[in-house]
Amino acid sequence: MATLIPQEFTPEWSGALLTTLNKRAEALLREMDKVPGVQSAFVCDTRGNALVLWYNVPITRETASRIGGCVANLWNAFSGHTFEEIEVRYDDRWVYARTLGNAFLVVVCTREVNRALLRMTCNVAAAPFQADKELQRNLSPQPRIDMRFGMGGGFN
Repeated sequence: MATLIPQEFTPEWSGALLTTLNKRAEALLREMDKVPGVQSAFVCDTRGNALVLWYNVPITRETASRIGGCVANLWNAFSGHTFEEIEVRYDDRWVYARTLGNAFLVVVCTREVNRALLRMTCNVAAAPFQADKELQRNLSPQPRIDMRFGMGGGFN
């Protein structure tokens, strides 16, 4: 039986938005049960932070976020280009990632996974997640506040 770990309450994720994220991500990730060979899958924000995890083979949020960070770096390395999927093969596993609007999905599989079935399952399962405008708006990268202002010269 697969395990699902929802996003926890944070300043960014609370109330109805947290409920919507967990509901949409759970519906997407539970579809991975239908694809033999999938070991884990997780939804990441644009920085690669793992938000919601699903697994048959245990994975921690920290490990998922490290993988997500590497995938985010790959997306960013090709900024200005349009593509929706990344595939990486290593040792005895295969990693597949696809965009979800302002987030992305990472799936860790055995090398024997039926990749066509995986892609088809991900594409169909991702549609409601991508179509949720409020969720996508909350997932969009927020501008960072430069906390350095005023630090050097004091407050005059």
